[in-house]
This record gives sequence, structure tokens and C-alpha cells, in this order.
Amino acid sequence: MPCKWGGEGQGQQQQPLPRLPPDIQYWAGVIMRNACRKDDSRGGIRQCANMMCGKWETYPREFAKCRRCRKAKYCGKECQSTAWSEGHRFWC
Repeated sequence: MPCKWGGEGQGQQQQPLPRLPPDIQYWAGVIMRNACRKDDSRGGIRQCANMMCGKWETYPREFAKCRRCRKAKYCGKECQSTAWSEGHRFWC
């Protein structure tokens, strides 16, 4: 299921995602929740959840949350799509 911006598979029949073992899903979720945590020392802003981006919000709640998990926040459609195809979909 794509996040906020539509992402992959929009208008196409999507294949069911493979199920990962519960242990892997759990730890992937823990890692992502920690990565998406707001930084109170920076005024409550967050970093883009695309690990290759590194961009920080310029003000709190600037980035859009994934509509499915409501944890990951992305600076834009390109980062959301990249993160989704590189693994976010497996724990989201």
C-alpha cells in the first residue's frame, strides 16, 4: 500500500507482499520508530525517514506522514517512493 503520495503501483494490480518472520518485522519497526523520533533538542523537528536523504524539517510537522503506519515522515514524494521500494513496505 503506498504512502501519502500514491507511490508505486498506483493504477496497477499489486502483488501481495511477502511476509517476513515476526522477529524481523518487530525489530525493523523498532529501528524505524527510533529513526523517526522527533528531536526535542532541535525544537521538535524530524528527519526524513528515507535513510539516504538526511533532510531535516525546517519547522515541526512540515513533512507528511505515511498514511499506512503513521510513523515514517518524508520530505517529498521521491523520498517516500524510494524508501517504500527499499524496504519500508516490509514493516509498514
